[in-house]
Amino acid sequence: PDEEISHRTYTDEELEEHRDAYLEKRAQVLTSPPPEVDLIRRTTTLADDASAQATCLTEAGFPADPGYDSGVSFDPPVPGSQEDALNLAMYICVAQYTPHPALVTDWTPEQIGMAWDYWNEAFIPCLRSEGVSIPDVDPPSRQTYIDSFFKGPREWYPPVWIASRDDREYEVAEECPPMPPHKYFYGS
Repeated sequence: PDEEISHRTYTDEELEEHRDAYLEKRAQVLTSPPPEVDLIRRTTTLADDASAQATCLTEAGFPADPGYDSGVSFDPPVPGSQEDALNLAMYICVAQYTPHPALVTDWTPEQIGMAWDYWNEAFIPCLRSEGVSIPDVDPPSRQTYIDSFFKGPREWYPPVWIASRDDREYEVAEECPPMPPHKYFYGS
């Protein structure tokens, strides 16, 4: 990125309100009332969040690995008979390690524009240099992408191009990070 974007700041009260609303939404999949869970810390990057969630879930009996860009994966998958227990463990883990609001709220127009720039100027050329097959799809203009980002399915979203392409998925993601550097995209 060659230009800085402004990032929203949050008061302690706003952070707590966000956590309450976030946990209320996450509790909707539970089959019993959610337990009271103390916050251990807020996660501040996608990698930090994925690592904290994977460690917490593993300690809760659900071996998980952090995703290369966010989230967690289970290998082998968790059996369907354990779905309720997994949902409870996920709720507890996200309550203990709640992501900062910037990580889980909609991107701003400035962030969408930065992502478009990054994908076109750095990510896609890097994928080509790594021999990753690029879909034959013309990118929308930068402004069209910004204006339509939240209006229906995205036909052009380059980060998904490395997902499950081959056994080099993590290696390619390390060489060609799918997102702009965190300090620019989310702030420091």
